[in-house]
Amino acid sequence: MDELLWGFLRSVSKALDLSYSGIMPHHMRVAVLASKIARGLGLSQARMALTTQSALIHDLGVRTWGDRARLHNFEVDDPYEHAVDGYRILAGVGAGNPWRPIGRTKGEPGPSVRACGEGQPALAGLDRGGGGRALLLPHARVILHHHDKWEGGNPSRVCKNEIPIESRILHLADRVDVLLDAAKPFNYQKKEIFDALDNQRGRAFDPALVDVLYDLARSESFWFDLEPSFLAKALEACIVGSLTVPAGRDPSKTEVIAASIAAPAEPVPPHPSRCSGVESDRTGRDGAGAPRERSGLPVAPGTYAQASSGKRATASPSLCLPAASGTEARTPEVIEILEVLSRVFAEVVDRRSPYTRRHSQSVGECAFILGKHLGLDELTCRELRVAGLLHDLGKLGVSESILDKKASLTEEETCIVKRHPYLTYHLLDEVPCFDRIRDWASFHHERLDGRGYPFGLDSSLLSTEARVVAVCDVFSALSDDRPYRPGLSREQVQSILAAMVESGALDGEIVSLAGRVL
Repeated sequence: MDELLWGFLRSVSKALDLSYSGIMPHHMRVAVLASKIARGLGLSQARMALTTQSALIHDLGVRTWGDRARLHNFEVDDPYEHAVDGYRILAGVGAGNPWRPIGRTKGEPGPSVRACGEGQPALAGLDRGGGGRALLLPHARVILHHHDKWEGGNPSRVCKNEIPIESRILHLADRVDVLLDAAKPFNYQKKEIFDALDNQRGRAFDPALVDVLYDLARSESFWFDLEPSFLAKALEACIVGSLTVPAGRDPSKTEVIAASIAAPAEPVPPHPSRCSGVESDRTGRDGAGAPRERSGLPVAPGTYAQASSGKRATASPSLCLPAASGTEARTPEVIEILEVLSRVFAEVVDRRSPYTRRHSQSVGECAFILGKHLGLDELTCRELRVAGLLHDLGKLGVSESILDKKASLTEEETCIVKRHPYLTYHLLDEVPCFDRIRDWASFHHERLDGRGYPFGLDSSLLSTEARVVAVCDVFSALSDDRPYRPGLSREQVQSILAAMVESGALDGEIVSLAGRVL
């Protein structure tokens, strides 16, 4: 279970950093910096894990690429809105509640935060979730406060040790990364970065944490770990806890700093080794070696049975998710965790445009309903829901100027849009034991006649579940308003779906079923 959470958050971290030029390393680098500071401070494994996991997704509340660029200034005015939105998504949507804007105008204070119980913040005016709280509310609290200034004056109305220690660490790590210039050697920039931090020491940043950072930064390897070539390995080292506190740290100082922590965080277990069987899934379940390639798509041997005589491919093998005992299992508990995570990040995708505010949720629910009517078992139907929720994860790599464009897309813009299912595939490919959900989610623009994108798969490689998600995607997209047209009537939707069946794009049986039950 822990490995699934780590893998999912790492995947979403990359999605949050998608741009025209590829994957930027901001979230990953902040996670490495935050983990190093937390370890140098002497935090427990559980609190180190919470700090690192929160860093991986700390800007999930950012709505547009323009807002993201603005936050990459060292001193930014009013950075709190995206922190509050991030909290709301994790604590609200993750518990099954719809996301709603906070409803404050620029310059107004955000939701009030008061000390509660052992220093844990209690938020007035924000929804209280149910099941989602157990998983992501600790992360939500960290993200809510990750731009709070040490000296106070924050919309949260907390200051100094009232700010969660994980949030203070994240704030410092985030601003260090903003200061780094990728065009220069990182270790060459120490003095410039330290000068900027000293100017905000005791104002924006906890002085004790700045001291910990300075101690860590004496090692040249501290800076080399942050370089793009070594960043992934550095993050993995942080996750598995293989880093050590630098020699020369004063234990008494660590104890004094650790004693200043305002409140214990809810425990987050450390990351274990990879679950058994995952690597064999990546290279073929029969151990036949490297995956074969088809139109740029890695297809694991044995993933799908090749259909003959025009019949659709059979459902892919069962998802292997690690149970508490370490054995492979598909359990309602694991699927529930997947649903919580998927709802959260579907909201991150959909809220970027007013025209897609419910699209992923709609595709997920339609897929679940069709799966039930097709006679699929309960867990498979819930996995279908997860695939529908995540199918557009790659659209985080498409600018909102394209998503909201009212005129026809240019050829270049169309090529950019066609990249999004490819990105979805590779983002989800990094989540352990996620193979078939990855495929169902990322094949939604493939066609039965092989003329779809991005992989050009035909009916022999498209399972029933992948076909379901494709139909649900078109059904939802046609029913919803778009920047270039209002939502279509049910009759218009059915007419277009029928035409797509005739043209060889969609499965006729599933389209017919959708017309009866959706």
